[in-house]
Amino acid sequence: RWSMQFMLVVALIIVSAAVPSSRSLAHSALLRVKQRAAYADRALSSAFGRAHGAVPRAERARATEIVYGVLRHERALDAALAHLTNLSRADAATTVALRIGAYEILNMRTAEHAAVNEALRRPERPPHPSPTPTRALA
Repeated sequence: RWSMQFMLVVALIIVSAAVPSSRSLAHSALLRVKQRAAYADRALSSAFGRAHGAVPRAERARATEIVYGVLRHERALDAALAHLTNLSRADAATTVALRIGAYEILNMRTAEHAAVNEALRRPERPPHPSPTPTRALA
């Protein structure tokens, strides 16, 4: 017999795994903006719509802040990242992930280790082999 507490923990894990993170939603929307020249509001709506299950209000708000912040500060973020890497060698998904990480560190006061870890875990992989995030930083 399973205890009620154990079943509750399992249910919470399943629910939290089904809801994409704000970073994942932002990455998806920014990638759509970059690759398809989509409008940010439509790309965000599409990302929220493709999410399985309801996206909590806090995750939507954070994703929206990341998307509009990255777009608003794109030049400054690229200038900051230019000291660390050559963005022209990175694929679109890596570039978007690095911009999100840089934005979170510089503008959202996200802990550096958390922003870097998430940036390197890219939520979407391109269909063809391309430089990994760590090789793109070289």
